[in-house]
Amino acid sequence: MRILLREEDFSLILLDVKMPIMDGYETAELIYQRDKLKHIPIIFITAHDYEEAAMFKGYQAGAVDFIRKPFNPEILRSKVAYLQNCIKKINC
Repeated sequence: MRILLREEDFSLILLDVKMPIMDGYETAELIYQRDKLKHIPIIFITAHDYEEAAMFKGYQAGAVDFIRKPFNPEILRSKVAYLQNCIKKINC
């Protein structure tokens, strides 16, 4: 969070759902409480919470997508490239 608040050049956040102190859903909610961070899309990465209820919770928290671990790096790169193009065009 400290890095996000100090830097201004983030175009995408890859966020793990399961983290030791605060889960990804709580982290996403904190991120989107900040006006300067609301525009940054979040892709959740998960090895466990891939049920519809967990995905819905992620989308409610602001996620634009989910990727399941272990993930295919080419798929991740494709999703990141697509989102970066959307951000540039501002029409996705």
